Amino acid sequence: MKQMGSVPKEEKADFGKKVNEFPEHIFFEDQPFSYSCTLAANRVVCVPQVVYHHYKRSGSIVQSFNQKNIDDMMTAYKMIKEYLQKNNIYKKFRFNYYSSLQHFYNLIVRQIFEFVPDEKSKKEYLKYSFIRLKEVIDIDEYIDFLSSEELRKHIQPNITDTTIY
Repeated sequence: MKQMGSVPKEEKADFGKKVNEFPEHIFFEDQPFSYSCTLAANRVVCVPQVVYHHYKRSGSIVQSFNQKNIDDMMTAYKMIKEYLQKNNIYKKFRFNYYSSLQHFYNLIVRQIFEFVPDEKSKKEYLKYSFIRLKEVIDIDEYIDFLSSEELRKHIQPNITDTTIY
């Protein structure tokens, strides 16, 4: 197995030119960088077992919440979409984009409900997040991404049987 240290300097430089810069001073900074690294790599190896565990640290990005979480997530996903579009691969990877976006937006919603104490503030953050989502979601594409059952769950989340008697 070839280690990065044994890769010729020119090859490392070429790889570096293909990837997004690692954004500083934002949460979710690893998302744009990881996307571009994965897509620029000649090969990617998947390790089948879990070899990394998150340490829950009070005050960390996943153990706290404020508006910066929403703003930075949207910034990260704008960067990802721009990278995919700039490299003419957005159409090929847009479902991956929406899948990842959905995962991290669910994290935002979880944080709102776990760390925001009052109903009024929760609603304000949710409203703000919906407004910001319009910057990174094309509604027609997103509907194409979702299955009809997932769409139904958005519209009728508490109904499991739609049979009329």
